[in-house]
Formats: sequence, C-alpha cells, structure tokens
Amino acid sequence: MRAEIGNGGWLRFSEPERPLTYVRFAPGAGSRLRARELYVEAPDGEPIAPSHVRELPLHVYEAIANDEAEEVRDRMATPGPNLSVLAGQFARSYRTYDGKPTSWVHESMQAQVDSVAGRAAAKRQPDPDPVPDPVDRPRSRLPVHERQPLDDSFYRRLAAAYMDAVREGLNPAPALADDARVPVGTVHRWVHQARQGGYLPPGKQGRAG
Repeated sequence: MRAEIGNGGWLRFSEPERPLTYVRFAPGAGSRLRARELYVEAPDGEPIAPSHVRELPLHVYEAIANDEAEEVRDRMATPGPNLSVLAGQFARSYRTYDGKPTSWVHESMQAQVDSVAGRAAAKRQPDPDPVPDPVDRPRSRLPVHERQPLDDSFYRRLAAAYMDAVREGLNPAPALADDARVPVGTVHRWVHQARQGGYLPPGKQGRAG
C-alpha cells in the first residue's frame, strides 16, 4: 500500500486492484485522528465494485494516519480540498453575465465544463508542480506481545499488520506470530476477535489467516 500525506488532513491511499481512496482526517476523542470525509476514485472507464466499498480497510487507513500523525497535523493548517462544500452544490448551476467566477465554489464548478479541446490541451502541458512519487511504506508489524491489554489500540494495530502482510503476499497468521513471538493459534484467536469487533472484514472461505 502507498500512502501520501496532503494538506488539510487529507491522505491518498493506493494499492493494486483497488480504486484510489482519499480520506480526510481530523482529531477525535482523545486527540486520535479519525476519518471525517472519504472519496473513492475508480480508474477511467472502470466501475466501483461493491466489494471495493464493502472491504474498504478504513481501520488500516486510520492506523497509518496516526502512525504519521505529526506530519498529518503539521499540514492540517494548510487548506485542502473542501469536498463537503462542493458536494453540497451537486444540484446547483452557476451563471454570471460577465463570465467571471463569483467564488471558489463557482470556479471549481466551472472547471467541470471546460471544452474537450481545453482538457486535451491542458493534458499536453507539463505539470508546474508535480506531486512527488509516493514511497512504499514498510509493512506494519505487531510489537512483541508482553501481556499488553487487548484493547482498541491493539486491534487497530493488528488489523494494519494483517492487511499489510496480505498485500505483501505473506501468510498473515505466521507472519504476525513471528512479529509478536506468540503461537500461530494465538494470532488466529486475535484475528477472529478482530473480525467480530469490525476491525477486519469478514473472512473468506479458503483464504489464509
């Protein structure tokens, strides 16, 4: 999985066979970062499958945001896309007699009606401020288990480590057992409890872990 930190609490997550996912985080109870807005973007011409939404690893995204909380918070003061305001204008049409946008909302909506030729010309122009290439995050790992409580924080870390192991093609239960230095059976029990608590999606028959 690749995670990129943007402005205003926004993060972008990308991974194979899953649409790009943008999530805006804000401080919640106990100052932990919580998801507040979500935008899923399918590749051109591709639909968003029900499984993409059903299996959205939001707990993993939240764990990543909190792992990088210092940088996420540093960039919160810089305004990011205000999608809730734009979405609230979904049925409104703007028109002015002089053709000049009246607000940033109007300007954003106007950008959606550019001519095909205008869009094609824009694509030929070099990006004046390209986004740096994202860097692959190292796999999340469980800490060595030393009787720490099996609380919300533990199951969130478990979910992040489990999903990362799956994406790297590892058998997740043995990988996490090796991380935490516990028997594989213990990890199976933790994973079962995490699924029951909603930290991980329901298991599929025939899948490891």
